Amino acid sequence: MLFRSGWVAPEALDGYVHLENLFGTPAENRRIIAQLTLNPSIPSFRAFPDYTFYDPQFARTGYTEQLAETTTDTKGDARLALNLQRFARATYRMHLVAQGFEADGGRGVTAEAAQLVSSMPFLIGYKADGDLQYLPRGGTRNVHLIAINPQARATAVDKLVLARIEARYVSVLMRQQNGTYKYESRRKETTLEEQPLAIATSGLNLPLATDAPGNFAYEVRDAQGERLARFDYQVAGEGNVTPIWRSEERRVGKECR
Repeated sequence: MLFRSGWVAPEALDGYVHLENLFGTPAENRRIIAQLTLNPSIPSFRAFPDYTFYDPQFARTGYTEQLAETTTDTKGDARLALNLQRFARATYRMHLVAQGFEADGGRGVTAEAAQLVSSMPFLIGYKADGDLQYLPRGGTRNVHLIAINPQARATAVDKLVLARIEARYVSVLMRQQNGTYKYESRRKETTLEEQPLAIATSGLNLPLATDAPGNFAYEVRDAQGERLARFDYQVAGEGNVTPIWRSEERRVGKECR
């Protein structure tokens, strides 16, 4: 199985098969069948093993299908039209298995290839210099951000937005199926600040704000507001109390007497 570093845009990828006879001559007019599998994939790269990358278009389902049968030409070559752009936009691990058969339709040989496929022009990754859980109030913690291009090389990206978010749990009165109302604790996120962001080829070091206790997150977004990366962290300290709401029920309607 062959892997190319980085990823390829769906519309730029096709499959090609070359078939030869036992003595190395082109196998002309041979039957070729192939199966295509796309599995949703969280991107990871050997050149950046300690970084976590985010796919803003992560798909929840994969695809498997048999491609249209074809035959080799006079040079023993055959093209497999993948048409990957017809699938949902996301990052996939593509796996292609092709079989070529003898002229009489008997025995065949098999070859396979794999490739990371994505329509993203770049991906954002992050690496923290320590644990992001329960940081001490006023403590120091840094996160390094990088951007990489489809060749899995660090690149410079600008016109981004860095947002700092606070998450709190609030009590919401919800109606139950039996007609009663019950308080439930729901997570609510509030954007505390936004600022322009540019990432150099060498990356960007981001010191986390730890001046107040609570549950926080940073998001990197593009100019259209699409989330390109996110990481959460918690700051411990006095006042960092997550409320636990006591369930209450209230009957709706007039009381029968």
